[in-house]
Amino acid sequence: LEIHTPYRPNNFSVRPFKLKIKYFFRAYLKDPPSAYLRQARNIARKTDIADLVASGLVGADIGRQLSLRQIAALTVFKQNYSE
Repeated sequence: LEIHTPYRPNNFSVRPFKLKIKYFFRAYLKDPPSAYLRQARNIARKTDIADLVASGLVGADIGRQLSLRQIAALTVFKQNYSE
């Protein structure tokens, strides 16, 4: 009698999965995200929406305005970036 669990197929092996994770992190440590990508991510995260909330915008309207502001900030960053 074989017992099948919904979370783990019969042909699942933990060892290859662990090796994939190990090799992924080894490659990540050899070539971490560049300073350019880290700075761009930080700029996108720091986009302020306090004035949008104060003006009464809600939900998807805030999302659209946030997206436009992030794109504008990243465009300026891209134009002015130097290593």
